Amino acid sequence: MKIWRAIAIVFMVIALIEFVLLMRDRRPELLGSTAATKSKADHGFETFEGIMFAREFSERYQTFDSSNFKVTQVATSFLLDDSARAVRLAEIDRLVEKIERREVAQRARLVTLLKLPESADRFRSELEVELTEGGGKPTSFATRIDFSLKRSNRSEQNPWGFHATDLSQAVTAGEATQTGTTFAMRAGVAMLLRFPCSIENVELPKATSIRVKLTTLDVSELQLKTADALSSPQVVRAVCRDRAFTMTLTPEAETARDSEPLVVLKSLTLADSTEIA
Repeated sequence: MKIWRAIAIVFMVIALIEFVLLMRDRRPELLGSTAATKSKADHGFETFEGIMFAREFSERYQTFDSSNFKVTQVATSFLLDDSARAVRLAEIDRLVEKIERREVAQRARLVTLLKLPESADRFRSELEVELTEGGGKPTSFATRIDFSLKRSNRSEQNPWGFHATDLSQAVTAGEATQTGTTFAMRAGVAMLLRFPCSIENVELPKATSIRVKLTTLDVSELQLKTADALSSPQVVRAVCRDRAFTMTLTPEAETARDSEPLVVLKSLTLADSTEIA
């Protein structure tokens, strides 16, 4: 009996060793499959996290006042990659005395974020900026920032996991790239709509492939995404207490993918809504 027990133990040990070796041989394939799936899902940074970073960066880059210019802009520079940060820090050092001597306050609001056709990771922020100087009457103007997103390690100064790079900016005439509430939608590309009121209900067409997520803090934000290309226009209705917003999402034309910008964030106003009787 002792001999058979010893033989059984030996076979159990051999079986355990073979199992461990088998799993070790298979592990790279499993990890490779997971990594490939994640890489495909993350291609072009088509995630809501990337959109939220782009919004945060754009508004902070254009918002400051005389009392906190250096502190806030140095903090914002950590949202840039190393080369762009060095350029921005030099600009801050050059401007800080001039701005701190004057009573200046500037506030920026992101109106539209566009995904540009020339690169999978390049975006354009269109902002409304309000500038007050010397306690006088505010003046408004529109500005545009073009930049690319690059993955980065998260840090205390930049918890997003993204950096902005290849930055350019310009004051524009204020014309909107897209007005109204009709938007082209691409399969796999996220869209974020911001509302000036608290959304209480979202109405979707039956059997639609569009998926939505509603969050409400100081304003309501509606995340939209579809895994499948739309075959026909889809109407989404978002309702506040006494206002309703009707958005039409249309299939993106194949010719537009490589030639036209795609809206991935839009800030709506009450003018885009209708009053509920």
